[in-house]
Amino acid sequence: MSRTHTHFPSDRIAGADVPAMAPVVYTVAEFCSAHKISRSKLYQLWRAGTGPRSIKIGSRNLITAESASEWRRQLEGGGLSSSS
Repeated sequence: MSRTHTHFPSDRIAGADVPAMAPVVYTVAEFCSAHKISRSKLYQLWRAGTGPRSIKIGSRNLITAESASEWRRQLEGGGLSSSS
């Protein structure tokens, strides 16, 4: 007796038709890419005190997803000036 295999969505190749999960933290490069700004612009925003909050782990600056969302809300609400 041969065994039949029922195909379920979980049988698909990993990554196919599966939405990407948003990161919990962004590296500087990931944040810049996701927000379509240059690295120098991000550092300019930080110097002006208008960039997203970051955390330092070792020598790396990381931006949490919550901080990125808060920063975007402030920009949308006119609370920050991003044109420097």
